[in-house]
Amino acid sequence: MLRSKIIKYINLLLGVDPVFFQQQICLKKHFGTPYGGWTIALEGINKNSIIYSFGIGTDISFDLDLIKKYSLTINAFDPTPKSLEWLKQQKIPKSLKVYQWGIADYDGKEKFTLPPQENFVSFRKTKKDKSDKNIKLPVFQLSTIMKKLGHKRIDILKMDIEGFEYQVIENILKSNLEIKQILVEFHHRFSGFSKKDTEKAINKLNKFGYKIFNISDVGLEYSLIKKYSK
Repeated sequence: MLRSKIIKYINLLLGVDPVFFQQQICLKKHFGTPYGGWTIALEGINKNSIIYSFGIGTDISFDLDLIKKYSLTINAFDPTPKSLEWLKQQKIPKSLKVYQWGIADYDGKEKFTLPPQENFVSFRKTKKDKSDKNIKLPVFQLSTIMKKLGHKRIDILKMDIEGFEYQVIENILKSNLEIKQILVEFHHRFSGFSKKDTEKAINKLNKFGYKIFNISDVGLEYSLIKKYSK
Protein backbone atom coordinates (compact mmCIF):
# COMPACT_ATOMS: atom_id res chain seq x y z
CA MET A 1 0.00 0.00 0.00
CA LEU A 2 2.80 2.44 0.94
CA ARG A 3 4.77 1.47 -2.17
CA SER A 4 1.72 2.23 -4.35
CA LYS A 5 1.34 5.67 -2.78
CA ILE A 6 5.03 6.44 -3.32
CA ILE A 7 4.80 5.41 -7.00
CA LYS A 8 1.63 7.49 -7.33
CA TYR A 9 3.30 10.67 -6.07
CA ILE A 10 6.44 10.06 -8.14
CA ASN A 11 4.29 9.81 -11.27
CA LEU A 12 2.49 13.00 -10.31
CA LEU A 13 5.78 14.83 -9.79
CA LEU A 14 7.17 13.53 -13.09
CA GLY A 15 4.02 14.60 -14.94
CA VAL A 16 3.12 11.05 -15.97
CA ASP A 17 -0.30 11.15 -14.28
CA PRO A 18 -2.86 13.97 -14.34
CA VAL A 19 -3.50 15.99 -11.18
CA PHE A 20 -7.02 15.62 -9.82
CA PHE A 21 -8.43 15.70 -6.30
CA GLN A 22 -11.56 14.52 -4.51
CA GLN A 23 -14.49 16.68 -5.60
CA GLN A 24 -17.35 15.10 -3.67
CA ILE A 25 -17.56 13.97 -0.05
CA CYS A 26 -19.73 10.93 0.57
CA LEU A 27 -19.89 7.79 2.70
CA LYS A 28 -17.76 5.27 0.84
CA LYS A 29 -16.22 1.81 1.24
CA HIS A 30 -13.69 -0.39 -0.58
CA PHE A 31 -14.94 -3.80 -1.74
CA GLY A 32 -12.65 -6.58 -2.95
CA THR A 33 -8.91 -7.15 -2.72
CA PRO A 34 -6.36 -4.31 -2.81
CA TYR A 35 -5.50 -5.42 -6.36
CA GLY A 36 -8.94 -6.09 -7.82
CA GLY A 37 -11.19 -4.06 -5.55
CA TRP A 38 -12.97 -0.74 -5.99
CA THR A 39 -14.34 2.01 -3.78
CA ILE A 40 -18.04 2.80 -4.07
CA ALA A 41 -20.37 5.39 -2.57
CA LEU A 42 -22.76 3.58 -0.22
CA GLU A 43 -25.71 5.92 -0.68
CA GLY A 44 -28.70 4.17 -2.26
CA ILE A 45 -27.01 0.80 -2.80
CA ASN A 46 -29.23 -2.16 -1.91
CA LYS A 47 -30.33 -5.58 -3.17
CA ASN A 48 -32.20 -3.97 -6.09
CA SER A 49 -29.22 -1.97 -7.34
CA ILE A 50 -28.15 -2.55 -10.95
CA ILE A 51 -24.41 -3.19 -11.22
CA TYR A 52 -22.42 -3.57 -14.44
CA SER A 53 -18.85 -4.85 -14.08
CA PHE A 54 -16.76 -4.63 -17.28
CA GLY A 55 -13.38 -6.35 -17.26
CA ILE A 56 -13.23 -9.48 -15.15
CA GLY A 57 -9.64 -10.55 -15.67
CA THR A 58 -8.81 -13.08 -12.94
CA ASP A 59 -10.25 -11.21 -9.96
CA ILE A 60 -13.94 -11.14 -9.04
CA SER A 61 -13.38 -10.17 -5.40
CA PHE A 62 -15.18 -6.84 -5.91
CA ASP A 63 -18.23 -8.55 -7.36
CA LEU A 64 -18.32 -11.28 -4.72
CA ASP A 65 -17.96 -8.78 -1.86
CA LEU A 66 -20.89 -6.72 -3.16
CA ILE A 67 -23.02 -9.85 -3.55
CA LYS A 68 -22.17 -10.93 0.00
CA LYS A 69 -22.94 -7.51 1.48
CA TYR A 70 -26.15 -6.64 -0.39
CA SER A 71 -27.47 -9.94 -1.87
CA LEU A 72 -27.68 -8.21 -5.23
CA THR A 73 -27.04 -9.34 -8.80
CA ILE A 74 -23.85 -8.42 -10.66
CA ASN A 75 -23.82 -8.28 -14.45
CA ALA A 76 -20.20 -9.01 -15.40
CA PHE A 77 -18.73 -8.69 -18.89
CA ASP A 78 -15.54 -9.97 -20.49
CA PRO A 79 -15.07 -11.50 -23.96
CA THR A 80 -11.37 -12.35 -23.63
CA PRO A 81 -10.36 -16.06 -23.80
CA LYS A 82 -8.00 -16.15 -20.80
CA SER A 83 -10.54 -14.57 -18.49
CA LEU A 84 -13.32 -16.89 -19.65
CA GLU A 85 -11.08 -19.92 -19.21
CA TRP A 86 -10.23 -18.78 -15.67
CA LEU A 87 -13.91 -18.31 -14.85
CA LYS A 88 -14.62 -21.95 -15.77
CA GLN A 89 -12.39 -23.00 -12.87
CA GLN A 90 -14.19 -20.81 -10.30
CA LYS A 91 -17.25 -21.43 -8.18
CA ILE A 92 -19.50 -18.62 -9.33
CA PRO A 93 -22.76 -17.81 -7.55
CA LYS A 94 -25.96 -17.57 -9.60
CA SER A 95 -26.17 -13.88 -8.74
CA LEU A 96 -22.98 -13.24 -10.75
CA LYS A 97 -24.19 -13.27 -14.34
CA VAL A 98 -21.37 -13.42 -16.90
CA TYR A 99 -21.73 -12.15 -20.47
CA GLN A 100 -19.09 -12.78 -23.12
CA TRP A 101 -19.28 -9.25 -24.51
CA GLY A 102 -16.97 -6.29 -24.47
CA ILE A 103 -17.96 -2.62 -24.44
CA ALA A 104 -17.12 -0.10 -27.16
CA ASP A 105 -18.59 2.92 -28.94
CA TYR A 106 -20.28 0.78 -31.59
CA ASP A 107 -21.88 -2.65 -32.03
CA GLY A 108 -19.81 -5.28 -33.82
CA LYS A 109 -16.39 -6.87 -33.43
CA GLU A 110 -13.34 -5.07 -32.07
CA LYS A 111 -9.67 -5.88 -32.45
CA PHE A 112 -8.01 -6.75 -29.12
CA THR A 113 -4.22 -6.94 -28.86
CA LEU A 114 -2.97 -10.11 -27.18
CA PRO A 115 -1.14 -9.83 -23.83
CA PRO A 116 2.60 -9.07 -24.27
CA GLN A 117 3.56 -12.08 -22.14
CA GLU A 118 2.09 -15.57 -21.90
CA ASN A 119 1.29 -15.26 -18.19
CA PHE A 120 -0.54 -11.93 -18.64
CA VAL A 121 -4.35 -11.95 -18.78
CA SER A 122 -5.50 -8.59 -20.11
CA PHE A 123 -6.14 -8.03 -23.81
CA ARG A 124 -5.47 -4.37 -24.63
CA LYS A 125 -6.73 -1.58 -26.78
CA THR A 126 -3.77 0.05 -28.54
CA LYS A 127 -3.71 2.94 -30.93
CA LYS A 128 -2.37 2.33 -34.43
CA ASP A 129 -1.83 -1.36 -33.76
CA LYS A 130 -0.61 -3.02 -36.95
CA SER A 131 0.66 -6.29 -35.50
CA ASP A 132 -0.84 -9.67 -36.21
CA LYS A 133 -1.01 -10.44 -32.48
CA ASN A 134 -4.66 -9.63 -32.11
CA ILE A 135 -8.09 -11.18 -32.03
CA LYS A 136 -11.56 -9.87 -32.92
CA LEU A 137 -14.20 -10.19 -30.19
CA PRO A 138 -17.86 -9.11 -29.85
CA VAL A 139 -18.51 -5.63 -28.44
CA PHE A 140 -21.57 -3.48 -27.93
CA GLN A 141 -22.40 0.06 -26.91
CA LEU A 142 -23.59 0.37 -23.32
CA SER A 143 -26.98 1.56 -24.55
CA THR A 144 -27.33 -1.64 -26.62
CA ILE A 145 -26.38 -3.83 -23.65
CA MET A 146 -28.89 -2.08 -21.40
CA LYS A 147 -31.61 -2.73 -23.96
CA LYS A 148 -30.58 -6.39 -24.24
CA LEU A 149 -30.81 -6.81 -20.45
CA GLY A 150 -33.91 -4.66 -20.02
CA HIS A 151 -32.34 -1.96 -17.84
CA LYS A 152 -33.21 1.74 -17.92
CA ARG A 153 -30.61 2.83 -15.37
CA ILE A 154 -27.33 1.67 -13.81
CA ASP A 155 -26.40 2.31 -10.19
CA ILE A 156 -22.73 1.35 -10.51
CA LEU A 157 -20.78 1.04 -13.75
CA LYS A 158 -17.29 -0.41 -13.24
CA MET A 159 -14.85 -0.41 -16.14
CA ASP A 160 -11.36 -1.89 -16.24
CA ILE A 161 -11.20 -2.19 -20.00
CA GLU A 162 -7.54 -1.68 -20.91
CA GLY A 163 -7.65 1.53 -22.93
CA PHE A 164 -11.18 1.26 -24.34
CA GLU A 165 -12.48 3.59 -21.60
CA TYR A 166 -11.74 6.76 -23.55
CA GLN A 167 -14.00 6.02 -26.50
CA VAL A 168 -16.60 4.39 -24.24
CA ILE A 169 -16.90 7.39 -21.89
CA GLU A 170 -17.43 9.66 -24.90
CA ASN A 171 -20.15 7.35 -26.20
CA ILE A 172 -21.87 6.96 -22.82
CA LEU A 173 -22.11 10.72 -22.30
CA LYS A 174 -23.47 11.26 -25.81
CA SER A 175 -26.09 8.56 -25.18
CA ASN A 176 -27.47 10.41 -22.13
CA LEU A 177 -27.76 7.25 -20.02
CA GLU A 178 -28.78 7.31 -16.36
CA ILE A 179 -25.71 6.07 -14.46
CA LYS A 180 -25.24 7.07 -10.83
CA GLN A 181 -21.65 5.90 -10.19
CA ILE A 182 -18.81 5.33 -12.64
CA LEU A 183 -15.72 3.45 -11.45
CA VAL A 184 -13.00 3.47 -14.08
CA GLU A 185 -9.33 2.60 -14.39
CA PHE A 186 -7.50 4.90 -16.79
CA HIS A 187 -4.68 3.52 -18.94
CA HIS A 188 -2.77 6.64 -19.98
CA ARG A 189 0.44 4.84 -19.02
CA PHE A 190 -0.13 2.44 -21.93
CA SER A 191 1.71 3.00 -25.18
CA GLY A 192 -0.40 5.13 -27.51
CA PHE A 193 -2.15 7.04 -24.73
CA SER A 194 -1.16 9.97 -22.53
CA LYS A 195 -2.34 11.83 -19.45
CA LYS A 196 -4.07 14.28 -21.80
CA ASP A 197 -6.50 11.51 -22.75
CA THR A 198 -7.38 11.00 -19.10
CA GLU A 199 -7.59 14.73 -18.39
CA LYS A 200 -10.00 15.14 -21.29
CA ALA A 201 -12.16 12.21 -20.13
CA ILE A 202 -12.40 13.40 -16.52
CA ASN A 203 -13.08 17.00 -17.52
CA LYS A 204 -15.89 15.81 -19.77
CA LEU A 205 -17.32 13.65 -16.97
CA ASN A 206 -17.20 16.72 -14.71
CA LYS A 207 -19.05 18.73 -17.34
CA PHE A 208 -21.84 16.14 -17.31
CA GLY A 209 -22.17 16.29 -13.52
CA TYR A 210 -19.89 13.45 -12.38
CA LYS A 211 -17.67 14.33 -9.40
CA ILE A 212 -14.65 12.40 -8.11
CA PHE A 213 -15.20 10.91 -4.66
CA ASN A 214 -12.21 8.56 -4.60
CA ILE A 215 -8.85 8.05 -6.30
CA SER A 216 -6.99 4.81 -5.60
CA ASP A 217 -3.55 4.65 -3.97
CA VAL A 218 -2.13 3.66 -7.36
CA GLY A 219 -3.64 6.80 -8.89
CA LEU A 220 -5.29 5.10 -11.87
CA GLU A 221 -8.70 4.03 -10.53
CA TYR A 222 -11.25 6.82 -10.19
CA SER A 223 -14.69 6.65 -8.57
CA LEU A 224 -17.19 9.30 -9.66
CA ILE A 225 -20.80 9.97 -8.70
CA LYS A 226 -23.62 12.00 -10.23
CA LYS A 227 -26.44 13.37 -8.12
CA TYR A 228 -29.79 12.89 -9.86
CA SER A 229 -32.76 14.97 -8.74
CA LYS A 230 -35.64 12.89 -7.44
